[in-house]
Amino acid sequence: MAYQAIDRRRFTYLLSLGADDHELRNFFLECRVQLIQRGARVQNLPHGGKARIRVIANELPSAADDVIRAWFAEHLTMSDPEKPEAIVENFRLYEELSEVIEEATARRLARSCLVHLFSDSPNETLIGFLRSSIPGSEKVIDPSKNDGGTIKNSGIAPKGIESVATNLISVEDVAQMLVALIRGQDVDKHLGNLPADFSGFMAGLYAASKGRFEEAGKAIDQLPISSAARESLEEFVRQQEVRPLSDVQGGINIIDAEVFTDNFDVESDEMVGYCTKSDPPKSVFVQPIAVLRGGVVRTLSGDTRRSLFPANGDVMAFLGATYPKQPKRGELGVWKVEEHQTDKATHFHLKADARKLFEAFNVPFPSTDYDSVREYLKDFSGPGRTLSLQSALFVLSDGLIVGARPDRSDLTKDDAFESGLLSWNSLPGVRLEGRMFITGPLPKTQALYECASIGYAIRKLLRPFIGTEKSLAGLTRSQLSELSKYFESDEIGLTQTRIQRIRVELKKTAQSQEAMEALVQEIFAHPSIVSRVATLVNEAADRKILEKSQLQTEISKLQNDRNEWDGRIRKQKEEHKKLRDETAKVVKSAFERARTDGVGLLAELAVFQELGATLSKAEPSYTGPVNFVPEIREFGRIDVDPISIARNSSIGPRKASALMAVGKLVFSSGLILCVKGMVSRRVVEQWSQTLGKGILVDATIGLVDDTSLRAFMGGVNKPEVIAMLDANLSPLDIYARPIVDMAIEILLGGEQHDLRKEIPILLSLSDSVGSLPVPKSIEKISINVDLDKTYEFDFNDLENLMSKVFDEESGVLSNRLWAPALGRVKAYMSNLDNDTKSLIL
Repeated sequence: MAYQAIDRRRFTYLLSLGADDHELRNFFLECRVQLIQRGARVQNLPHGGKARIRVIANELPSAADDVIRAWFAEHLTMSDPEKPEAIVENFRLYEELSEVIEEATARRLARSCLVHLFSDSPNETLIGFLRSSIPGSEKVIDPSKNDGGTIKNSGIAPKGIESVATNLISVEDVAQMLVALIRGQDVDKHLGNLPADFSGFMAGLYAASKGRFEEAGKAIDQLPISSAARESLEEFVRQQEVRPLSDVQGGINIIDAEVFTDNFDVESDEMVGYCTKSDPPKSVFVQPIAVLRGGVVRTLSGDTRRSLFPANGDVMAFLGATYPKQPKRGELGVWKVEEHQTDKATHFHLKADARKLFEAFNVPFPSTDYDSVREYLKDFSGPGRTLSLQSALFVLSDGLIVGARPDRSDLTKDDAFESGLLSWNSLPGVRLEGRMFITGPLPKTQALYECASIGYAIRKLLRPFIGTEKSLAGLTRSQLSELSKYFESDEIGLTQTRIQRIRVELKKTAQSQEAMEALVQEIFAHPSIVSRVATLVNEAADRKILEKSQLQTEISKLQNDRNEWDGRIRKQKEEHKKLRDETAKVVKSAFERARTDGVGLLAELAVFQELGATLSKAEPSYTGPVNFVPEIREFGRIDVDPISIARNSSIGPRKASALMAVGKLVFSSGLILCVKGMVSRRVVEQWSQTLGKGILVDATIGLVDDTSLRAFMGGVNKPEVIAMLDANLSPLDIYARPIVDMAIEILLGGEQHDLRKEIPILLSLSDSVGSLPVPKSIEKISINVDLDKTYEFDFNDLENLMSKVFDEESGVLSNRLWAPALGRVKAYMSNLDNDTKSLIL
């Protein structure tokens, strides 16, 4: 009994147009055990789209309805389905007029109907319509009887949809299957008419050749235990498991899209969306259906979509005169998005124009049937056809992929074919809502596919001979045009078979070396040809002699120029050598003077400090600030998420998470965290307050006294956190010596002196003209983070990252950190999961 007791013919029609072959195959692979438990006879899985549709529509018991509904409700999705009332109205209208629905429209209506049919509470009007029979159809054929009948094509059913009435082996089916297998193409669509054991064996053979060993194992389980076919397939699977996979198959290589579960990064991620509403100048909305990260498409569930793009899961296209371009309803594309502050339900909007998304359509003709391919593409693109809003690519039956040239995109015109079509042997694709797509930009074209008419081929072949000396027969442009029309007209009486034979014979003549040589000898023996050739040879010889003389004169001139330039270069090298020696002396002298002046300047600062203190004592009425004492403030702990502090400082979500992870590593290892960037002061000040009670040191230029800091560090109530702002405006190893000594003691203390969790140390570094370089002694116990630098978070080669950082000879940290500090970092990293390690590195 058909699902929900609906009409079997209608159900067959809906599944044929509304469900993808991949979806039907996965349904049986994933639900086989549940179907068997409910009485379905699917111990041997059906192969081929027609066979699977026949089983679902005619052979599954009503007890399996809950399995069908649950699986298809989850996996058969559509962003903007037509309303049930509109579906019923359209189907009835076409049935009353006895007209066939255009295929693109029929596929959209069929998939929309299936989405509503498998929902929790399907529309009663829709169910009533589906339970009615198709007007004028024949009596429903019992699928259990092998009577060879077919389902009559109804007013709304496209041609070619008919039931499989026999399971006998036919030479045609086997031939098509073997050709597809040799080409590396999926054999599934050729297995529907073959016996269960044979089709299962071939399906397992193909799955194993492509590395899908789980699917191959299920095919093995369906074969009889003692059969030779099972043993052969098991042996082939074992061989494939230990050898590299075969070459990529031709055509669209479908990559199964994983489900996206991570956070959406507006800086690096892109959104694949479907325009659900477009009514300029009113609002235009796009519904996200997938995320594109690093060129890989990952689908979105409804809950994930609403959590990533609150509050309704949509993205708005802001109205603009020219930018970004407004999408049309039904258009799919790849967009960059960004968040904006608003009280409305939609918080995200499109940031730029859509990146191209190409939709792939199957063509039922091979690349060698040029005329059929050309006429099919012209008919597909002709008037009255509802084309996709995406750019179209076409997959021919032998796997070749073709598409229109950008400057000749209208396939209804002959010049689009006369210029040749772009072609690829293979492209990666992804299935979205029952359709095949390729994300742009497309790779470089592998070849041009020529499928122009025979008349154009003749014009192209003879065009170089018109109006030139090569015109052996004196053919004029007018004669060429008449000849082309003659070949294209019915007067010549050439069938397609005869035209094909003419082409083959012409190719054979061109490839026959003996025939060509004999023809050339006969032509050259003619007196007029001999005379003409002699004249042409003499003229060509005179031209070559003149060209040779001119080239020799030019070569002599160039040789003289080269000798002159060689002399200039030698002279310049000698002058540069003298200048380099003199410059080295001047630089060395300048550094010596700078070092002497620097030591003197520090001494003068100390003297000036003492003098300032003396003057302050002598004049107690002066209450101004002392310039050479840092401002130290105490602070308490605040209960705020550190990541929110980073996000409020214009730091992206991935970078903010990475910053917090690095902070935990540094604080837990007893090192010092140095932060650079425009908002480093703000981040360090607010972050430190989330870690506990502590002190905030605001450094200035000219600090050389550590008395004030030593008083805090030597007291009974030591600070839990130490934060220093613009720490490198004065020499850190002088005025901050107590803090540096404490960090060294922590690193040397081992397990018995573990103060790592009690006193995190954070420094913000300034890049002003008065900033000083961080001393080497502090660099060896610190980790630097630059908030303004762009980091790449999609690098997943963890082993390579670890080698770059910790390699004993060339590692970044191995060559910079003090050995005790490096040991603590390695120990902390060893306890982290791989994702956190990659984020930190």
